[in-house]
Amino acid sequence: MAEEIYRKIQQEQQEEAERQKERNDQLAKEKAKRAAERLLARQQKALKREEKRRQKAALKDQKKAERLARARLRKEQNGGRPPLFNRRNFLLGGLGATAAALGVWWVTDERFWFQYQREGDSLILVKYTGFATNVTIPQSVTSIGDHAFSDCGSLKSVTIPHGVTSIGNGAFYRCKSLKSVTIPDSVTSIGYTAFGGCSSLTSVTIPNSVTSIRTYAFDDCSSLTSVTIPDSVTSIEEDAFSGCRSLTSVTIPNSVTSIGDSAFYGCRSLTSVTIPDSVTSIGDHAFSSCSSLTSVTIPDSVTSIGGGAFSDCSSLTSVTIPNSVTSIGKEAFKYCKSLTSVTIPDSVTSIGWEAFIYCNSLKSVTIPDSVTSIDFRAFTGCDKLTEIQVSAGNTHFKSVDGILFSADGKTLIQVPCGKSLTEYTIPDSVTSIGYSAFEDCNSLTSVTIPNSVTYIGKEAFYCCKSLTSVTIPNSVTRIGEYAFYHCKSLTSVTIPNSVTSIGKSAFIGCNLTSVTIPNSVTYIGDYAFIGCHDDLVIYGKAGSKAERYAKEWRIKFEVK
Repeated sequence: MAEEIYRKIQQEQQEEAERQKERNDQLAKEKAKRAAERLLARQQKALKREEKRRQKAALKDQKKAERLARARLRKEQNGGRPPLFNRRNFLLGGLGATAAALGVWWVTDERFWFQYQREGDSLILVKYTGFATNVTIPQSVTSIGDHAFSDCGSLKSVTIPHGVTSIGNGAFYRCKSLKSVTIPDSVTSIGYTAFGGCSSLTSVTIPNSVTSIRTYAFDDCSSLTSVTIPDSVTSIEEDAFSGCRSLTSVTIPNSVTSIGDSAFYGCRSLTSVTIPDSVTSIGDHAFSSCSSLTSVTIPDSVTSIGGGAFSDCSSLTSVTIPNSVTSIGKEAFKYCKSLTSVTIPDSVTSIGWEAFIYCNSLKSVTIPDSVTSIDFRAFTGCDKLTEIQVSAGNTHFKSVDGILFSADGKTLIQVPCGKSLTEYTIPDSVTSIGYSAFEDCNSLTSVTIPNSVTYIGKEAFYCCKSLTSVTIPNSVTRIGEYAFYHCKSLTSVTIPNSVTSIGKSAFIGCNLTSVTIPNSVTYIGDYAFIGCHDDLVIYGKAGSKAERYAKEWRIKFEVK
């Protein structure tokens, strides 16, 4: 039974880890994308309803106009003047003066499968309903409406005339066969998801008239290899080029001041990028999962690097962070497995959660005087990192033998897992062992915790696979969640009378054969001792929380 539960727990933990990675790396992108798709679906549905309503109204107007026209024609014929109306001119009235004079504003051109809407002097191409592979939009069109060509699966090329000033939201959304499009320099606005999902589009030149590349504008254009962004563009909005996995190069002009969240997310063929001096902010996950990106230079103008900005850039070997940067966001360089060194400038005040986690090639790092905040797990899993140095003038942190502590020495923050410690005695000044402080210290066999420690933090000894001996002193009151998760060599542990709480999964996957739990313990989290040795025995007092827990989880219990 225990083995079955253990397998179940292992599976749950693996799934939890996968879900965590997905949440951290893609939640913002997927949430926004789902919202955009729902919005598109609602807009398309609304557009269809509006189209039916307008067609009905147009038909009514047409009949009325025909009656008026016939009456005028008869009147003019009677007066000896030439007629002003014929049916062909009426049907194309959105393109001519006759229909405008009669007040017609919704017109279908049945010869070319275009539907138009007239608004003052503007002629909007509302919908294309044909199946042609090559389409030339009429010269008189001034605007391409929302979703005008969306889901036109047969469309391969489209020529947009010079008079067009705007391309609406989702205008060419999911035109999966579209390979080429010519955007004239009269266009000033390209709507969100305008070319999203055009998986056959190979190249695009954005004209000098465009000032902003909107959200999801070229999202999932998986065949797009190059893009030219003109000097007129000042912002690249979120997910603008996300999922363009064939994009090998992009030139960001000096006019751009901001790169939005996930702007180039998943551009896995992108090998290098130069960020101009005009850029002041790099959004969350802006270049995340650009797995071919080898180097990046961040200019002096940038003040913040967003969360996950370069996460999963597995080929990134070097990065230059300028003195202008004040904060490094959470997961900013997570899973940058090839990153060998990083210099944190004196301007940085905060290093976010998991900022450099699992940078497997990172060998050393120095915390400058300016840093006042280092969030949890900032350097966890860096298995070549042998020391974390702190500048002498820093008043918030200190380094002792390459191990990171709070300046007062009360919190042990991080032991570099590349340090290859086998035995370690925690200093007497320490009162708490931080979140993931010893995580993945695979060579650690024993640790001595002093009587000063009151709290063993969450995941403190997570996956210390060689740990055989740990002495928990009478001062400890709480053992955090996953504190000794998968310490496979740990066979026995004694919980002191001072402990009141044992967190969820605290000893899951250890090789424990016996554990003594005192009467002081009032809380034991789920799975705390699941997946341990088949012969595990929990010792405790009759009627105690330990006995109730053992019964609930079908673990052998003996009164002691």
